[in-house]
Amino acid sequence: MVPDMVGYGILKKMNWLNYYTPGETTMKIPSLTLQELVRQLKTKLDIKHVRVMGELSQSCSMISMLPGSAGGQRQVAQVEEKNPDVLIVGEQVEWETTEYKRDLRKLGGKTALIILRHSVSEEPGMEALAEWLSPKIQGIKVSHIPSGDPFTWF
Repeated sequence: MVPDMVGYGILKKMNWLNYYTPGETTMKIPSLTLQELVRQLKTKLDIKHVRVMGELSQSCSMISMLPGSAGGQRQVAQVEEKNPDVLIVGEQVEWETTEYKRDLRKLGGKTALIILRHSVSEEPGMEALAEWLSPKIQGIKVSHIPSGDPFTWF
């Protein structure tokens, strides 16, 4: 079973397919620091800027990933149910997920938060979709056209 293409694209680019269990959003990867995880995400997914909440030196091996727009309630439930070292999301509702994470950390919770941003978190999935679809449609060229980062950063 292949995950949705958005999740699959990230798993493929991050070389995490071997750690993925079908139907799950949480996986165990080899341990690395939050700072190193952020560097790898930025490099392998070609993302220039991400937002991070957490101690950069903390160890991360249990990863929960909800790219795109999963919604604050689902993100909070993921942390409550799975207790990952880090939650990686596409976007978050600041008054839900961000404030929950801030409160959780003050109460001793260690789950870090990495916000990739919506469109850039879905880009690897659209690339994977084009690769998957291309051999299925004979005589029609299928291409991935990157949308790129919609923001200008100062």
